[in-house]
Amino acid sequence: MMRDTIGAEELLSKAHSVGQYYGFTPLSTLTAKSRGKARKGSGYPETLAHLTLDPIAETVASFLRQCQNIECAPTTRQPLFIWHTNIAPGRPAQKKVSIQFHALGMDRALADVVVIRALIALVRDLFHEEPIVRINSMGDKETRARYARELGNFFKKRAHTLPEECITCAKRDAFEAAELAIARECAEDLPAPTEHLSDASRKRFEDLLEYLEMTETPYELARNLISRGNIWNDTCF
Repeated sequence: MMRDTIGAEELLSKAHSVGQYYGFTPLSTLTAKSRGKARKGSGYPETLAHLTLDPIAETVASFLRQCQNIECAPTTRQPLFIWHTNIAPGRPAQKKVSIQFHALGMDRALADVVVIRALIALVRDLFHEEPIVRINSMGDKETRARYARELGNFFKKRAHTLPEECITCAKRDAFEAAELAIARECAEDLPAPTEHLSDASRKRFEDLLEYLEMTETPYELARNLISRGNIWNDTCF
């Protein structure tokens, strides 16, 4: 039976153990090393400043801003694998606890697999059950632009059959409208992003699935699992 409540100290301990095993450095360690050198008051990069972020994206953007403030910059030769949590040892837990694992500076399917494997290990340790990963690909910038046009056509053609809120939303953001249609369970024939992948994105997704199979990681393809706009990378799971 899945556990209903997990203490903050146990969450912190398990996350630390998993992070250490898979080679993730705690953000708190990098922050401590940079004390006295961090820039103060840095805002979001210009590419994020004008966006309205959903709560999850806001959490990730906040993490990236902290990396920016401590001048933590990965390179292609030296990518960074970092984990972060808002749990502070010895302090009352936040109302909404978050634990994040990130691979920065490595644009390869292998980085996604390392993150997935670490999160699977954490879930397994916390809930004593074997999770199954639901996975999809939204593709690169080229793919997303193509998919956005396809979604726009989809909502135009079905303007008289889909909920009005979906059609109104699609005029503003096709990806947000797709999420809304999925949530309202009226997206059975929604176009799948994997049908519009660029050659590079298709190769990356095939590599990812191959790595998952090589590591005997249980997964299932989820065509209705999407991420919004240009905020995220290719893979969503």
